[in-house]
Amino acid sequence: MNCEQNKIINFLQNLKLNFDIKNNILEQWKSNNNSKQKKKPSSYILFSLDEREKLKKQDPPITKRNEVSKVISTKWKEIKEQQTDEYKKYVKLAEQPSSIEVNKPFKKFSASNRDKIKSKHSDKNAFEITTILKKQWFTLTEEERNSYNI
Repeated sequence: MNCEQNKIINFLQNLKLNFDIKNNILEQWKSNNNSKQKKKPSSYILFSLDEREKLKKQDPPITKRNEVSKVISTKWKEIKEQQTDEYKKYVKLAEQPSSIEVNKPFKKFSASNRDKIKSKHSDKNAFEITTILKKQWFTLTEEERNSYNI
């Protein structure tokens, strides 16, 4: 072998070594990322989810996001300052073990229907599939949604 061939072989070996190292780091990062658990929802988040549902059912419903957020945050400040029973209820809910999952029925619905949607819409990406699932979820009756509760 001549000198140039040796340089090329060394270059390729270093390239392969760097590639293997980067892949190893990437795999470690992926495995660490997947093992992280989601944070429990705070008492405010739990409160705001309930309040959003109430505001949707209100006549006339408040639909603008910024208005909804203002109403919820104002009410939260009031009940927090007064330390009402309602406030204490949400604090207790937030302190419970992380088995509380806010969207568990939708997750269950999504898991059971995702493969069907994927097969019908093979050209769609994950985000688009989730959007289709959300639309289907909101077309379900209350009784049908409740069937996905544990």
